[in-house]
Amino acid sequence: MSVAGRGKKRKGMQDRNDVVRRDVLKGLCCAAAAVAAAPVVRGAKVWAALSPPAGEFETRVLGGTGIRVATVGMGAMITRDPDVIRYAVDHGVNYVDTADCYMGGENERIVGRALEGVREKVVLASKVHIAPVDQMIASVENSLRSLRTDVIDIMQLHGIKSEGEVADEGAREALRKLLDQGKIRVPGVTTHSGQEEVLSAVGKQEFYRTVLVAYNFRSDTGIKAAIKNVFGSGNGLSATIRETAAKGIGIIAMKTQAGGYSVPQGSLSPHQAALAWVLENPGVATTIPSMVSFSQVDENMKASGKRLGWGGEKGAYPVCPGNRRPPLRPVRRMRGLLPQRRGRPVGPSVPHLPGGIWTGASRPRDVPGAWPGPWRPALRLLRILRGLLPVGA
Repeated sequence: MSVAGRGKKRKGMQDRNDVVRRDVLKGLCCAAAAVAAAPVVRGAKVWAALSPPAGEFETRVLGGTGIRVATVGMGAMITRDPDVIRYAVDHGVNYVDTADCYMGGENERIVGRALEGVREKVVLASKVHIAPVDQMIASVENSLRSLRTDVIDIMQLHGIKSEGEVADEGAREALRKLLDQGKIRVPGVTTHSGQEEVLSAVGKQEFYRTVLVAYNFRSDTGIKAAIKNVFGSGNGLSATIRETAAKGIGIIAMKTQAGGYSVPQGSLSPHQAALAWVLENPGVATTIPSMVSFSQVDENMKASGKRLGWGGEKGAYPVCPGNRRPPLRPVRRMRGLLPQRRGRPVGPSVPHLPGGIWTGASRPRDVPGAWPGPWRPALRLLRILRGLLPVGA
C-alpha cells in the first residue's frame, strides 16, 4: 500500500474511533441526567465543592452520582505516611480510597489523620464486607471513627465476585439504613474476579452507583482472555466498562500500573504511560494508583490529561511480557481495538496470546519470544472446536 493509502486508512480509523468516543460520552451524559436524582445518592448539592480548580487537572464525572473527580486519585492501601496522603491532596488528588481491613484497620486511621482540615476537599471511599446487617452497620460506624468523619462519601461492598452477591438483599438493607442515617452518601461495589459479570449485574440494577475494578493494559490479554474470545464468552473488560459506564455507573480503576510499560525516551514514564492507557477508556472516571512517596505522587499526577492516542502515540510501543522486541503494531493492539498478531495475517477473529503465540499451525517459527511446541496441540484444538479447521486437517 502506498504512503498516501496508509495515511487515508489511519485517518479513517481515527475518524471512526472519534465517533465511537463521542457516542459513549453522549451516553454518559444522558445516563447521568437520568439518575442524578436517584434516592441512593445523598447530599448531591455538596459535590460542587469537591471539584479541583478548573484547568489544573483533568476531571470527569463519576457516573450518575454527579461527583466530579480528578482522573488521578489515590489508593491508600499501602501508604503508611499520612504526609504523603496530605501532599497528594495538596497537589490535585481529590479521591482517596481505603478500607477497614487494610493494615488491620490502621490504614483508615492514617487516612483520617492525613485528611484533618482538608476533609471537605476529598471524595472519601471505603469498603465493607457482606455480613449480617448489624455487623455491616457496626463496621461502617467503626470506619467513621477511624476516618474522623461524620460521613463516608462512597461505601463499597468489598470483593464482589458474582451477580448473586450484587443482588444480596441483606447487604442492600444495611447500606439503605446507613444512607437514611446520613452516614454514607453513595453505595458501590469492588471486584477483583468475575469482573465482567459483576459490571453487567451492577448495570442492570438501580441501587449501586459505582464499581471499583482492576483494570490495566494487560486486562484483555493472556490465555484466559484469548480462550473467552475463541468461545465468544465475553466482550472483554474494556468494552464492558464502557457499556456499564454508559448506564450511569461510575467506574473507578485500581491496579492500573501493572508494572508499567515503556514509551520513547523523553516521553511518559512507564507508570505514567500505564495510567494514560487506562484513561484512554472514556468509561473510566478516575484511577486509584498506590503512592507511598512524594516522588510517586508527582510522577502520577503528571499523567493527568495525557493521552497515548486511540491509534497509539507515534513510536510508542508497550513492552509485552515474553517479547524480546516491541510488537510490530502500536498501542492500539493492547487496547483491544485490533487483534494482536505477528507475521502472516490469519483473520480478524483469531486472538493473540501472550508472548507472540498464534492460534494454529500458521504461527511463524521465527517470531522472537513465541512460545514453543508444547502449546501447538492445544491451540490447534481451539481452532478445531471453533470450526476454523476441519478435524482431519
